[in-house]
Amino acid sequence: MFNGVDLVSPESGNRGKELRKALGIPGDRLILLFVGKLEPHKGIREFVAALGSLRQHSDRFAVVVVGDGPLRKELEARAEEANLSGSLFFAGSVPHDRVPDYLALADVYVSLNREGNLSNTVLEALQARKCIVRLSSSATLCKDLFTDQVLGEAVAEVIDRDRVEELLPGLLLRLIDDRELIARKGRKSEEVAQAYLVSWERRIGEEIAFIKRAATTGACLEASDWGRN
Repeated sequence: MFNGVDLVSPESGNRGKELRKALGIPGDRLILLFVGKLEPHKGIREFVAALGSLRQHSDRFAVVVVGDGPLRKELEARAEEANLSGSLFFAGSVPHDRVPDYLALADVYVSLNREGNLSNTVLEALQARKCIVRLSSSATLCKDLFTDQVLGEAVAEVIDRDRVEELLPGLLLRLIDDRELIARKGRKSEEVAQAYLVSWERRIGEEIAFIKRAATTGACLEASDWGRN
C-alpha cells in the first residue's frame, strides 16, 4: 500500500513559473529535478558526474537539486569543475509544502536512490504527471522489485543501477531531444497515479478502518482486506 498524496494545487503551476524566472532559466531548457538528502545512497554523486558528461554534449538543460546534506560542498565543487555553473542550482532544504512548486517547475524527475525508488516524492512526481527517471531493480539485493510493477519501462525511464555514470548522460540527452517522449511518460505517470494513489485523508481513514476491523474480529487481516468497509 502507498502513502497518501494530496492533489497538486493549481497555484503550484504559477509558482513553478515564478521559480523558473527567479532562477533565470530560459524557457527552452529542459529542467531536471532531484529531491532528497545529499547522501551517498541517494545517487547524487553519480548524478552530478553524469551531468558533467552531459554538459560536454549539450547546454539545453538545467538541474534543480532540492535538499541538503553532508555532500553539498563536495557536489558544489564538482559542479564548478564540470562547468555546470548556471545550469545546476542547489536550492537547499525547502518546506514540504513547497515541493509541488518545484515539481511544477520540472520536466523530468530523477530518482537514483539505491535503497528504493517509490519514495513519497516519487509518488508526488507521479501525481504531478512527470516523466520519471529511476534505477533498475536488483533481485540479488531485493531492491525495487515492486517498483518494477508500478513504474515499469512503459511508465518510467529505467537505468541500470550499476552503470549510472556511463548510461545516464545518453538517456538525458535523448530526453532533451525528444519532448514528445517526456509528454508520453507524463501521461503514463498520470494513469498510474489515478490507479494507485489516494489522498492522505482517505489513506488515514482506510488505515483506521483496517485497524478497527482487526481489533473487532481478533483476526489476522491481510493486505487484500485493505480498503474494505
